[in-house]
Formats: sequence, C-alpha cells, structure tokens
Amino acid sequence: MKKRGWIVGAFLYLIFILVFVSANNIQYSDVNVRVISRENYTNIVTEKSGLDISNIENIIAKNGEKKTLALNVKNTGQVLLKDCRLQIIGEINSWFYSDQVGTISPGENRDFIFYLNIPEGAEKKDYYVKMELKCEETGKSSNFTLSILKNPVVIGINEVVIEKNNLRIKYIINSETEIFIDIWLVDSDGNEIKRIRDNGIGERNIVMELEPDLTGIYSVYFAESLDLSNSVKQSVVLGKSSLTGFIIIDQPGNKLIGYIVFVSIICGGVFFIVRSKNVKIPKSKQRVLHNKKRF
Repeated sequence: MKKRGWIVGAFLYLIFILVFVSANNIQYSDVNVRVISRENYTNIVTEKSGLDISNIENIIAKNGEKKTLALNVKNTGQVLLKDCRLQIIGEINSWFYSDQVGTISPGENRDFIFYLNIPEGAEKKDYYVKMELKCEETGKSSNFTLSILKNPVVIGINEVVIEKNNLRIKYIINSETEIFIDIWLVDSDGNEIKRIRDNGIGERNIVMELEPDLTGIYSVYFAESLDLSNSVKQSVVLGKSSLTGFIIIDQPGNKLIGYIVFVSIICGGVFFIVRSKNVKIPKSKQRVLHNKKRF
C-alpha cells in the first residue's frame, strides 16, 4: 500500500513538473526580447546622426589683428545633436576663442561664431589649423591655413591703355614671393563686368578682353586674391568717348599734366582776347572810315 502511494505521488509530481515547464514555454515563446548594450546603442545613434560644416577659407592676417568669423553647420541626420561646441586643434589653438554651446535640431542650419586674436610678435609664417564641431552624438572637422604676412603686399598701377576692345594693364606687384592678384572691372552702378586673375611678382603687363558695347565710366580694381577687402582702383572711360591707345590714369603725375594743359589753354585764350582789344587801326583805314561817315 505504501509502495503504491509512493508511486502515485511520484507520478503526480512528474505531471506537475511537465505542466509548469509547458506553461512557461507557452508564456514566453512569442516574446522577442532584444538586449542592447551601450556600445550597440552608440552605433545606432551614430548611424542616424549626420553633420555638415562649411569650408573655412584660408585666412591672411597681420600681427595684432583681430577677426570675428563664423562656421556654418547643418544637422543632416534624424536625431537632435546636443552639447555642440567648437574646438581648435593645433599649435595656435590659444589664438581662437568660442564660448557658444547649443543643440541642433534635424535639418537645422546654425552659425557658430568664433574669434581670432593674433598676438603681437607672432612668427610670420603659415599655420595649419584643424577646427572641429563636436557634439555628444557625433562630430566633424574642417582644415584651413592661417597666414601671417611677412610684409604687406603693395600694388602699384602704372597705366591702363585702351586697345580696341581690350585694356592693356601695366602694374607692379611688390611682394617677397609670387602671389595671385584679382583684377576686375565695375560699372558706375557697382556691377561687376569682368574679372581676371594674374600670378607673379614685379612688373606685370596683361590684357583684359572686353565686350565691344561697353560705354561710360568704369573702375578697375586690383587686390590680392586671398585678401580682396584691401584693393586699389583706377577709373577708365570706355566707348565712343575713349580713343584707341589713350592712357587713362588716375595717377598724380598724369593729373598734373592734364592740369598744366588745361591752364595753358585758358591762358592762351585770355592772351588772344586781350591782344585783340589792343590792336590799333592804321591811319589809311581811318581816313576811309571818316569819308564814309560824310556821305
């Protein structure tokens, strides 16, 4: 009897175990649990984030100069970029400063302002700079060159000669090395008509080809290609009022010649007027005039 009871108990226990296991399998068989580690989460966020930054043009400056610059940034991804800030990497990172920190929404454009302060006595050479916009989710960098001028570039205009539909331009580049010079023509309304680029040092002799229908007063600008803000200009007259081979220059020497010619013409006119008033009539002619009056 005892033996039979033991067998029944063991059988019931076995049935309980089978039912419990089956119930757990049924409960969790349709549940798909995905465990994401911190590393995998970072990879997922990086895949959905995107960042574009504008290229920074090479900077030319002098000792002691200060500049305010901007880097344009666009969030091209699908996630919010947080805690974004600029970082400068390189030997002159202390020359740059930016305290701007912010978030960038997906699709948003934003300008990050930074300041450049070149110390007095800085070595005059080219510095290669790496600027990085770093956010919690991602980052991107841009490289540019900062050039400290050894000696300022001086452009001297000699003459501009009109040759048919062209301008023959003679000028001098005073520089320690060969540099690029932009030369452009602007009309009286400030519209740019033509631009060319020259490269060299010392005396230069180039031709700017023009359209045949240009008439009026224009200005020719000269500037170093990397520093167009510092330019020199000269006025020219194009069209029917101009003469082929005529030199049109705003230089002081040519202005002085023009003044001398103008004053000479005025003095000559005054001289002939005064002389004509002082001319005496011969006596023979005076008798004829008196006889005519008697009749």
